[in-house]
Amino acid sequence: MAENYARTIIGLLYLIPKKVERSSRFHFENVGLTFPQLTLLFLIQQYGPLRITELSRKLDLPNSTVSGIVDRLEKEGLVVRKRDDVDRRVVTVQLTENVDHIISDLQAKLEGFFQEVFEHVPEEDLLEIVRGLQKLNDIFDQYSTLAEEF
Repeated sequence: MAENYARTIIGLLYLIPKKVERSSRFHFENVGLTFPQLTLLFLIQQYGPLRITELSRKLDLPNSTVSGIVDRLEKEGLVVRKRDDVDRRVVTVQLTENVDHIISDLQAKLEGFFQEVFEHVPEEDLLEIVRGLQKLNDIFDQYSTLAEEF
């Protein structure tokens, strides 16, 4: 039975982020940052300093692509690469001090965008969406836990 839904789920997981990016562009066009750049900033804000490989995994992009994104954000003064004091081979990407207010503004714009999108959606549909996303998240957490055991 799961195979009947796999193709539909894969398709939706592919389409939804692309539609969010396309639909939200006008909200962020005056920011001067691309959607992957915004996502990277939000990830570092959420998880703290991360290595390129960790960012690559979370963004599902090759290390070389993420490194290029970091290069551009570094030129803008939004992130910095920092070597670990103990193991100099370890390099993490961190937010700079002056980026906190920018991320707060971006977060507000993102929330405003989603509020606008869902403005006329009935509450019962919104609850169903939230429950479905929470369930999907739980399923992947359970799968990850099982996969780590093997």
